[in-house]
Amino acid sequence: MKKKLLAGILAACLFAGQGVQAADIFNTIGTEDTTTSATQTDESISDMVVVLDPGHDASHKGAQYFDHAEEKDTLKIATYCKEKLEEYPGITVYMTRESAPCAFGVSTSGECLKKRVSFTTDKGGNIFVSFHLNAAPSNPEATGAEVYYSKKSGASAKSASLAGDILRHLSSDVGLKSRGIKRANYYVLNGAADANIPGVLIEHCFMTNEDDVDDYLSADSRLKKLGEADAEGIIDYIKANPKEADDSGDDTETEEKVDLATVKVDNLSVETDGFFVNLSWDDIDDVTAYQIYKYNNTEKKWKKLAQTDDSEYADTTLASGESGTYKVRAIKKENGTTIKSKFSAKGSAVAGNGQVTELSAAAGAFNRSVISWEEVTGATGYKVSRQDFGSDKWKTITTTATEDGFIDETTKCGKLYRYKVRAYRTVDKKKLWGKSAKPTDFFQTASGKVEMKKSTLVKNGVQVNWTKKQKASAYIVYRKADKEKKWTRIGKTKDVYFVDDTAEWEHTYTYTVKAYRVKLGKKYMASEYDKTGVTGKAGTKIEGKTSVTVDQMVAYYEKSGKKYPSDVYSGYGADTLEDFCRIVYDVCGEYNIRAELVWAQICKETGYLQFGGDVKANQCNFAGIGATGGGVAGNSFSDVEEGVTAQVQHLKLYATSDKDWEEDVTIVDPRYNDKIRGKSILIEWLAIPSNPYGSGWAAAENYGTQLITMIEDMRKL
Repeated sequence: MKKKLLAGILAACLFAGQGVQAADIFNTIGTEDTTTSATQTDESISDMVVVLDPGHDASHKGAQYFDHAEEKDTLKIATYCKEKLEEYPGITVYMTRESAPCAFGVSTSGECLKKRVSFTTDKGGNIFVSFHLNAAPSNPEATGAEVYYSKKSGASAKSASLAGDILRHLSSDVGLKSRGIKRANYYVLNGAADANIPGVLIEHCFMTNEDDVDDYLSADSRLKKLGEADAEGIIDYIKANPKEADDSGDDTETEEKVDLATVKVDNLSVETDGFFVNLSWDDIDDVTAYQIYKYNNTEKKWKKLAQTDDSEYADTTLASGESGTYKVRAIKKENGTTIKSKFSAKGSAVAGNGQVTELSAAAGAFNRSVISWEEVTGATGYKVSRQDFGSDKWKTITTTATEDGFIDETTKCGKLYRYKVRAYRTVDKKKLWGKSAKPTDFFQTASGKVEMKKSTLVKNGVQVNWTKKQKASAYIVYRKADKEKKWTRIGKTKDVYFVDDTAEWEHTYTYTVKAYRVKLGKKYMASEYDKTGVTGKAGTKIEGKTSVTVDQMVAYYEKSGKKYPSDVYSGYGADTLEDFCRIVYDVCGEYNIRAELVWAQICKETGYLQFGGDVKANQCNFAGIGATGGGVAGNSFSDVEEGVTAQVQHLKLYATSDKDWEEDVTIVDPRYNDKIRGKSILIEWLAIPSNPYGSGWAAAENYGTQLITMIEDMRKL
């Protein structure tokens, strides 16, 4: 890209967002630990003049994001830095501004930057530090601090050392991610380098990153930490680089004198850029200034337009579409005489229309839209407008955007929008508008929809889980019962799970979640949610009233096609299948245990009383109590009623921590053990893998759910 005057000048003031694409990180320069030893005193600091430059001002605004203004925050950070530095009597501190307005009363950013550099040299500055905040609208996840020094070949290595000291303290003292030391051709840095003053520009953090704003800019106490970390870095640098007796040094090298009168200004470039026509040319050593001449088409003659000490200039006097023709010469004042060089070749260009280019918009996290564009040279600001899909109207979102991007946080999740951006230039307090950019295509903002994952039965209810939604502050949880159509709010959480402890046992519910985001006191609710949700069933208690009849129990057995072994159990108190089921029903009623569970468990464990394993039918052990496999037959009982009672007592022990039921009963369960008391109140938890206590009846993962399926089939008969 060709060199552009104000693009370079504005970069230092309108710098945020540019640093992301700046020069590569220097991993080895200025990163050494220069902290002085405990024996070194402040006597090493002697007559040092530090100039602090709070970036931007009320007239030349910086980045504006999340209700923060760069020019306001940089002033606070620099002020806190000044207060810390002034604790050292050997340091004199000046600030290029100490209030909101431009301290130099100039209209353009370029003029302001020149004044900041000349202010530094006028004050005899030994160190120059410019304070800024970064921004990357197209990459809102960008985070951390980076420190720049000049790309000029003559830039002092001390600038790199100063950058390293400051960056180290921002990382260690404040916790900022270090993005490294970088180099850039920004006016204030080049100006410091030309004056042989160690100079750096600090990008403290990203105003486009919500976490950076919250963590480092959201309170004065946090801004103070930034300023004091900067000061500590400056102190470390000063202690390691004490002022020499003669800063100017002894320059014995003699330069070859140039006869300016014989020299011609070379390589004049005249280009259309933004609102302006930009001129640049080859610099000539040891000249006082350059004079720019413009051809007056009305008077048909050349007239002096301006004089500058730079090798570049922007003509801001042309109206959009107006052509200008230029030539440049150098001058030098020597011994009261002005020596003039030869004029450059002529160059012409048409003033730009200020049209925004490379406009794009995309969905950011949650309800945010990220809009970016190519910065327009000479623009004071930009108006960002939005159109809702299906509407003919455009709504102005902001007129304060000052850089190459904006984050719109007023959208709704999952909606379609498009944007257009128009640059303007303020002259004599009036806005001169550039040509409006072509609108973006419609795009859909992030829906904010939460993806439901699963439900789990836990100790105190039903737990539902979902996928974390980026930038969500919290979630509202809703449920509805099977036959309900309306969602009912049941809670709020910042976690990605919720335990419904109000779910009624054996009831099935559907759960869903809506995400919302709170930013700077405003609440943004997601417009979409998972309408299908995830189903969760509260557990089925072992204790409780039996829900089947003896006839249903008999019918369930007969449905299996198995023959009841009356020849065995007629001798143990159960001549018929109905007699057996009646015993189960009555014993369960005595202990408040569900008879349908006990009957399903008997059918499952014995193969519908057919047995065939280690346990034999005449043992009346219907739940495999004590049968551990490998030929171990387990316990035997005197009759059907005692065998069923042992099984029911064992389930009762699992089902409750209460001991009152044990009064006035004879414990016939040979596996009675306090360790399992109350450790499986739910049928589902009889499966050890599903039991939150690691307890349970059987090792099979689906043991409990199989029993519940059998019970449901029984109830249908």
